[in-house]
Amino acid sequence: MSRYSGHYEKVISLLKYNLQINSSINLKINTMVSNINKDDIINLVDIIERYKISRWKLMQFFPIRHRAKINKDQFYISDKEYKMITQQLKNIINNRLENCIVDFTNKEDLAKTYFVIDPNGDVNDSSNGNSKQGNLLIDEVEDIWGFKFNKKNHYNRYNWLSN
Repeated sequence: MSRYSGHYEKVISLLKYNLQINSSINLKINTMVSNINKDDIINLVDIIERYKISRWKLMQFFPIRHRAKINKDQFYISDKEYKMITQQLKNIINNRLENCIVDFTNKEDLAKTYFVIDPNGDVNDSSNGNSKQGNLLIDEVEDIWGFKFNKKNHYNRYNWLSN
């Protein structure tokens, strides 16, 4: 969707290589669920299972930067469609992906979780991509982070990292 031609093949090649050299490395795959790939998402379960992915994050398309904003009409997926896909996947995942943490993130969660960082260091709120929160070249990361997040809740969301 947003990568160069051949990106999928490159990722599969790296996943195969990882299995050959050391399958104990924990890998995370992020998948943006959109109108373009919504019918193929279910096929990714095979890849997640085959390559022993330890974490899979499925995010509802949310146009926060560059190509996503330009092509938002092409990628847009409704809340109803996203919810339907996640329900379908949850049923399959429960039976097949016992060693993989799967995280479903809708557009509201994305807006609360990510910053957009411009090349000049400006940090913008991902809910609209235009609300400047600070600049990494001038401001402390902790101060910028504090504008947007309740740190404790955010860290708790990722407590699997410490297990």
